[in-house]
Amino acid sequence: MYLKKKRDNILIFAIVLSIMFVAGIPMIVLGAVNEIALVMILGIIFTVFGFYGSPFAWLRWFQLKSYYNIYHAITYDGITKVIDLISIFGMSMKQINTAITWLTSNRFLSGFFFDGNELKRIEPAVSQSKTRKCPNCGAGVIGDVCEHCGS
Repeated sequence: MYLKKKRDNILIFAIVLSIMFVAGIPMIVLGAVNEIALVMILGIIFTVFGFYGSPFAWLRWFQLKSYYNIYHAITYDGITKVIDLISIFGMSMKQINTAITWLTSNRFLSGFFFDGNELKRIEPAVSQSKTRKCPNCGAGVIGDVCEHCGS
């Protein structure tokens, strides 16, 4: 599933950024004390990326985690009413609506229509016109008159 893979990739990215932050500080110190400019510069880069990037990565991961849980409740457990999702996840109506809108707009919940209060399955349209076989030429006829032989 693409949503789960996306969530897991963000988790790995957040962990790497957190490790970069932790590793960057001693790299700065050791690079400066031992006069190794490359280690010190890498330490500064690691610290900056880890300090500024890891909070955003962790927030994104938590957001995708909650979206995945809502997706799972809808698709596997069959819970489609917003009021039920609110009581299960302890989120506000706005948060649930945002999650459902994000899931539908990114096509994770394809086949559903969201009316603001409930998700409804979209059934494939059934053709109203029936095709029959022409008794004279054998072609498919839609309606009363055959397009091929005119009967």
